[in-house]
Formats: sequence, C-alpha cells, structure tokens
Amino acid sequence: MVEDRPPGVPRDDGLRVPPRGEVAEDLVLDVAVAVDVHRRVPVVEHGDVLDDRPRRQLSPRSAPRALGGRGVPLSPSLYSEAGRSRREGAARRSRRPVRAALLLPLLRSNVSPTADRPRRAEPAAAPRREDGSAVPWRAVAVVGVGILVQAALLAESLANPRPILGDEVRYWDRALAIAGGSPPTPDFVWPPLYSWLLSLSAFLFGPARLPVQLLQSALFVAAGLLLRSLLLRAPLPALSADAGLLLLLLDLEAAAFCQYFWPEIAFLFLVLLGAWGLLAPERERRGVLFLSGVAFGAALLTKSLLSVFVPVLVAAAALRAPGEPVRRRLRAAAAFAAGLALLPVPVAAWNGVHHGEFVVSSSGLFNLWVGLNDPPSTRDYNSVPSAEMDDYLASGSRPAERNAALVPRIRALVASRGLFPTLAGQLKKQYFRLFNRSSYFTDRLPGGPLAPRSAEATRGARLMRVAAYATYAAVLVLGAVGLALGTRRELLRSWALPYLWVGLQLGLFLLLHVKTRYRIGLLPALLAFAALAVARIPGEVAGGRPSGRLVAGLALAGGALFLAFHDLAP
Repeated sequence: MVEDRPPGVPRDDGLRVPPRGEVAEDLVLDVAVAVDVHRRVPVVEHGDVLDDRPRRQLSPRSAPRALGGRGVPLSPSLYSEAGRSRREGAARRSRRPVRAALLLPLLRSNVSPTADRPRRAEPAAAPRREDGSAVPWRAVAVVGVGILVQAALLAESLANPRPILGDEVRYWDRALAIAGGSPPTPDFVWPPLYSWLLSLSAFLFGPARLPVQLLQSALFVAAGLLLRSLLLRAPLPALSADAGLLLLLLDLEAAAFCQYFWPEIAFLFLVLLGAWGLLAPERERRGVLFLSGVAFGAALLTKSLLSVFVPVLVAAAALRAPGEPVRRRLRAAAAFAAGLALLPVPVAAWNGVHHGEFVVSSSGLFNLWVGLNDPPSTRDYNSVPSAEMDDYLASGSRPAERNAALVPRIRALVASRGLFPTLAGQLKKQYFRLFNRSSYFTDRLPGGPLAPRSAEATRGARLMRVAAYATYAAVLVLGAVGLALGTRRELLRSWALPYLWVGLQLGLFLLLHVKTRYRIGLLPALLAFAALAVARIPGEVAGGRPSGRLVAGLALAGGALFLAFHDLAP
C-alpha cells in the first residue's frame, strides 16, 4: 500500500509522497509492462530500460500480490515521474498504453481504497456467449444427442441379444470365477482390471450384462467431456472442442463398444482422465499429477499397450511447466510416477510371490507372432490367435517359459522370409486391417459377416451402416488434415503427446497383431487433430488459395480413406 503521509511530506528516502489514491492512475499512464514467462523482457518507459529482470506471468490471482502487498514494486524514480505526468494533463491520457490500461484495475485495487473498487482482483470469468449466458448449450445439446445414441444402442442390444465371443468369453469366465470366490490362476495374457470390473458387477447384480453396459455408456460420455475439456485447454475454440465431442459421441463404431465386453471403453476413459490430470493448469499442485498417474496406472492394468508409453508420460510430467526450477520438476515427476506405480506394482508383486513372475501381463511376443502370421483379410479377426493361443499357453506355465519357446519360432520365420520382405509384407496388410471401415458393429448388423444367418439386411441396418461409415470417414479426414496443420512448435511442445501417441501406436501395429477395435486407442489423438483442423481450415483457405500444409493434409486424408474403403464393393 502507498504510505499515508500528508502531501509534500518527504519519506525516509527523500522522495515526496503524493496523497493516497493519487498515484495509481498516473503511474500506469507511463508504464507498459512487458510480461513473458519464458524469456527476459525489459520493461521500457519512454525508451529507458527500467528493469530487465525476468518476470513471471501475472494472473488475476497473483497480480495483487505481485503489484501490491507491502508496496507497489516500482522503482523510486517513477514517483517523481508520476508528478510530471499529472502536470502534463489530460492530453496524455488519450494515449494511454493498452497494457497499462489492463493493469489499471490491479493497481487501483491495491492503492486506491475507494468504495467503488473491488477488494481483490476478480478471477477470469467464463467466456460469455452472444446471449449473455455462460452455459455451453451447444455442448449440452451434443451430450444429449450422445445419450440418445447410447439409449438406442442399448435398446437394440436388449431386443436382440447376441452371444459373446473371443476374448469376451475369457473376461466373463474369469469375472464369474472371481465373483464366486475362486479366482483362477493368472494366465498373464490379459491384464486383470477389466475382469475385476466385471466381477464386481457379477458380485453385486449377478451375471446380468445390463449394469456393465450402463456403466460403460456413462464412461463413454464422460470420456467425451474429458476430451472437450482437454481441447479447450489446448487452447482451441469452443466450436472446435464441441466438434471433437460430437465426432466421438456419434462414432457408432466406438459407441457400440459400450454394449460389448472388451476393455476398450474403460481404457479410453482412463487414458483421457490421466491426460486431463497431466495437462491440468494447476502446475503447483502435485496432487493432481499423482491422481493422473493413478489413472494411467489403472489404464496399464486394462491394456498393456500403454506400457511402452510410460517414459514419455513421466517426461511430460517433469517438463509440463517450462521455466520451473529443476528441483520442482523432479518433484512433479516423482509425484506422477508414484501415482503410476500405485496399482500395477502391488499386482506385479503379488504375481511374483504367488506365481513366480513379477509382471502384470506378458503377451508382447505372442502378439508379435500372431501379427507376423495374420492373413491379409481385414475381417479375419480371430483365426490365427484362436489357433495359436492354446499352443502358447501349453508351452509353459509362466511367461518366461512361453516366451523362451516362442523366440526361436519368430527368428526362424523372419530368417525364412528375410527381414525386408517381412517388413514389406507387414506394410501391405497391417494398416489395412487397422483402418478398414468395417468393425464389430457394422459386421454384426443384419447382412454383415458376423450377423446371424437368419437375419436379413433391412433398410434400418443399411442406414446405420452408412452412418457409421460416414462418421468414421469424417474422423479420418479431419484427423489427417489436423495432423498436417500442426506447427513445428506444436509438434515439439504443446502437441507433442498426441503426435507421439499416434506415431508410437502406428509403429507397434506394423508388427503386432491388429484388428479394427484396436483403433479405439487412437481415437483421442485423432479427434484432437480433427478439432485442430476445424479451428484452422478457415484460416488456411482465407486467401483463396490453400496452403501447402493443407494440401499435405488432404493428401494424407486421401491415403487414410484408401486404407478404409479400398475394398468397398461397387
């Protein structure tokens, strides 16, 4: 606060102190404060450098403390400069610097105790819409549509019950055994969390499927809201964030997994929840990072694919606050790593003590073997893994024994084909299998290859299939365009995680067993790039001529559409 002395009475340092409340507005007429959190920016008044110390970015919460507190932190020479400013009169007031005008309410709140000023700086208000409301009605409407889609899919599932197949059978068998009090010996092929979730439902409600379907529908909608929040933090406009939310909730191929019994929906929710905490704006709160690590640890217990991405996540936790001291970054990374280890480490320790293997699951080599032997057919989901699984489990009781028996077979296969012919063969089939337009949802519709033979194709089934294809095509096109529209700075910094996530998964799926449902894990990144495309396409075509990045994005989108629809019947 400015010292309350009579006008003209000198302070201890010899400077004249103006009366209370007279200084603030005149000071800000002369001072334009350049604030930058990343680099040293001098503060300049009339061409003279007053202070070139690094200044932290001021927020509405921190500004009163930084500018007021025990006194306005300006050099003493500015007080005499304030007297000169008052003498120059109102002509100078018309040339008030913009940034100084922005600081005026903050300085006034600490210097001038008038009755009409606020007692403290107000927090940033939510962006107001044209109707004056802060409620995101467009997002509310999108969520409502998504709930209607889930209700329709659930009603169809109840009206036409389907048999569970493939891995669904294994998840349910293990869940019922756990709920019955006799958990089976771990096979170390599938992570255990999804079976635990099913067993909890079976314990509370019996073998009914409806509670699990309702829970997965709620998790899917919640995942959409987390995605929207992340896009707003990117930061992207609300329209782009709502577009990403809409594409997720209307993606019938993804939404239908709420009615199936694979861990895709739980994994999607946990990954987005972990990312939401990892990228939270409260950089000083290590508790948020700890909870983010817990969410990612739970995702590790759902699908082991995330394990290869763990070093990237820990590095992101340490580097998320540029300019922070190294010690604080290390504490942040430690908090995240502690949360990440909270669930998987006890599971691995239990397996080590009781079953001789300190792992959660270990099926990477098996997936590599199956991926090398998968047929080119995009709809042959299970022929190879079904034939190979029994032999793999019979080759040993522990993962180390099974992998020891499998490694020579993999080496012999690659040696017989040759390394480069093997990679070329994988390129010819893997991404067609991953990105094909067909999915479990469309193939199970009447007239599809997985539908009951007695079910005839209906007009409604055809419309649902076309709607699923159209939504998926929109995700592919916008995601590919957005992937190309990112700047170099975004690639290396703010958008590095989605770029790395896409690149890592594409690299793994070049070799590992792959099917269309595995692309659910790619959806968060693809939808983020789709929202980026919605935000930037208007600017890319504003001059009447598309930019080079937009042309590259359209070419990438054409390649993605070819992967998805190359075998579409005429």
